[in-house]
Amino acid sequence: MKLCTDHYRTGKSRHKSCEDYTLSGSDPMPYLIVCDGCSSSPQTDIGAMLLAVSARNHIREMMADNPIPPDYYAFGNNVIRRAAASAALLEISQYSLDATLLAAICTGGHVFVYVYGDGVVITKDSGGVHIREIRFESNAPYYLSYLLNEERQNAYRRESDKPKIIADGQIVTLEYDAPVFFDFRADELSMLMLGSDGLSSFTDMQGHPLAAREVIEDFIAFKNFKGEFVKRRAKRAITDFEKRLVINTDDVSVAAMLLL
Repeated sequence: MKLCTDHYRTGKSRHKSCEDYTLSGSDPMPYLIVCDGCSSSPQTDIGAMLLAVSARNHIREMMADNPIPPDYYAFGNNVIRRAAASAALLEISQYSLDATLLAAICTGGHVFVYVYGDGVVITKDSGGVHIREIRFESNAPYYLSYLLNEERQNAYRRESDKPKIIADGQIVTLEYDAPVFFDFRADELSMLMLGSDGLSSFTDMQGHPLAAREVIEDFIAFKNFKGEFVKRRAKRAITDFEKRLVINTDDVSVAAMLLL
């Protein structure tokens, strides 16, 4: 099986920093990472990058000699502790780490997906394209950074917004801190993409949102699989939307692996 990975991110405005960050690679095995920083917290453009890099480094170290996928809670806890240590060295607030994290790891004939916060998990198989949206209706997702501060953790627990997983029209409601984890057989997939909730932010000039599926189908209409295939396709999709006077009102980040 040939496997290709790539990623892309773009801001909602050319005049503000993008608060999303995304990575992909194949060392020691194929992985995807997408982080979406909270717009109301300070320096989350830096924090999202620290979280993504910490996740990548943890995957590399953890999986180099042990191809067994990590425990959901242990993985999230280790990543946020690493990111917090980096933030402390840079003398920036832990609040900068208020960001979602989506990570996919391909190992042992499976693709394992870890979701902390909101976002979108898209797969393509012989049955077509399947979209799994993880949403918090109040737009206040549960961040890993809350593990660093007991007061914030308790406050969120009191006022928690239960996430919903919307998969092909079916809705499942979870507790705020329940594990959101997917296990896919690699030989049954031709494509897997992770995306920030910015994929749901495309709106026309009358303020009408586009359906997520319409946006996603443009983002995954790959013409070829060479080099920066995700970047090329995403930029083309956004350009085509702009010609239709449709714009993204939130930062957008995506990462994909193609299993050929």
